[in-house]
Amino acid sequence: MKKLVFLVLLFSALSYAQVGINTTTPMGALDIVSNNLGLVLPRVTQIEDVTNNNSGLAEDGTIVYDISRNQTCFRISNTWICIANDASIAVTTPVPSAPPLEAPLVKQDHKNMLKKED
Repeated sequence: MKKLVFLVLLFSALSYAQVGINTTTPMGALDIVSNNLGLVLPRVTQIEDVTNNNSGLAEDGTIVYDISRNQTCFRISNTWICIANDASIAVTTPVPSAPPLEAPLVKQDHKNMLKKED
């Protein structure tokens, strides 16, 4: 019995995992290190087709590149938020039962940095 308890404790201690790509010391659940390559998001025909693994609505936190819109989109509060090339934000496909999110007003200053409107 003591051996079984020891094995269970050992396995549970070893089962905590972080994934590192090009690093042996990942600093989060997924840590990607590269000197000259970027992360390519999953490309989808349109965000309306994105589902979870159980064919339900996509989970909050899902990030994809929508080919039809030519925009990076992420899902938050059951709503798709898409960022255009000019840094404008579009709220799309809100759920009827939830109020749509309001994107913050932004403007570019003389240094070409995004800044919140007061």
